[in-house]
Amino acid sequence: MQKSQTLWLVTLFSMILTLLLSGCSARGSSPITSPQAGQPTPTPTASKPLAPNIPHIIEGRGDCLVCHGNFVLWPQPASHKGKTNDTCQGCHQPIQGGPPEIDHPIDGRSKCDACHSAEALVALPESHQRRTVPECLMCHEESSISPTLIDHSIDGHEACSVCHGTGALVPLSTDHDGRTDKMCLACHEVSPVQPTLISHSVQGRETCSSCHGSGPGTLVTLPATHDGRTDKMCLFCHKSSPVSPPLIAHRVHSDVTCSTCHATGAMVALPSTHEGRTDQMCQVCHEVSPTQPTAIAHRTTGREDCSRCHGDGKVVPLPASHNGRTESMCLWCHETVAPVFPPDSPHSLADRHPCANCHSAGQMVGALPTTHEGRTDAMCELCHEGVVGGVPPVPHKLEGRTDCTLCHVPTSSK
Repeated sequence: MQKSQTLWLVTLFSMILTLLLSGCSARGSSPITSPQAGQPTPTPTASKPLAPNIPHIIEGRGDCLVCHGNFVLWPQPASHKGKTNDTCQGCHQPIQGGPPEIDHPIDGRSKCDACHSAEALVALPESHQRRTVPECLMCHEESSISPTLIDHSIDGHEACSVCHGTGALVPLSTDHDGRTDKMCLACHEVSPVQPTLISHSVQGRETCSSCHGSGPGTLVTLPATHDGRTDKMCLFCHKSSPVSPPLIAHRVHSDVTCSTCHATGAMVALPSTHEGRTDQMCQVCHEVSPTQPTAIAHRTTGREDCSRCHGDGKVVPLPASHNGRTESMCLWCHETVAPVFPPDSPHSLADRHPCANCHSAGQMVGALPTTHEGRTDAMCELCHEGVVGGVPPVPHKLEGRTDCTLCHVPTSSK
């Protein structure tokens, strides 16, 4: 009886020793680290098959049984029954390089299967079948490098491959091979900062590099971000502004540069957006208006002070567009049309007021031309000058001779 008890104890001790030896290497191993570059990956042997890699990072996830245990996300297989957390990393190594990073923002894209599934944009590998959305972010982390923003409007440019692809305006990088138009906006978002608008007419100016470039003779230097861009790319990103540059509202004189009048300290200060612009740039954007300023309809000698008659409360009010304009500006825009001046009055102007007694509809002389509508007596003598000495006096008495036509027949009726 005692001999049989001793045999039973020896057998039990042998079984316990065998179990301890099967896990001793795991318990005695050091904490797991990623394989170093250049080191061979462990290969399976007949006595020790290669254990599956850990498909996620292990930093901060030292307690494997939180996810890999009974009644959790990934239950242990039956062969692992009784294995403790200390034995896991003795057999399972993290995958080299870690799981692929998520190369797009995940904010607002929490439903991974909306794009990553057999029926969506990107089919999942077979190893990911039956995995759920909550499991995605347990292995895959968002990349610290966000996709480049789309730096132009996508209105009318929804088919990205028209411009971005092999043989197109912008070749794609090799890691984008096989990606479709639908995938573009899934990763790349439109930049909140859009390209500057073209502030001039492009008709007849389709060769943008004639003015915009880095070489000699170009008017506007392009930023370094535009190196390598071609004329064809310009109008794909930059659109014409709906607001055209103001027209030049006066005649352009070949012997006078624009900066003579338009510059800091000159008659018209330029806006801050025009700093650094040269005389050569002016007429590239600004065109001469087909409607020129009205000609001065009177002599200017002795009348250089325009504001005496032209201004608020004066003989001729100025239009609202002239607010803030000074005396020195008047003759730069408005010119006299010599030798065409208002006709002189054929009679003395003294004691001949109001002028409308003779110069109006139904009166002796007749109606004024339509250009004179709204003009007052005060304006008449400012433009029309009386003949010195007036017309010759009537050489006879006028008493009883009120009908001049009895003796003086108009030449046209003879």
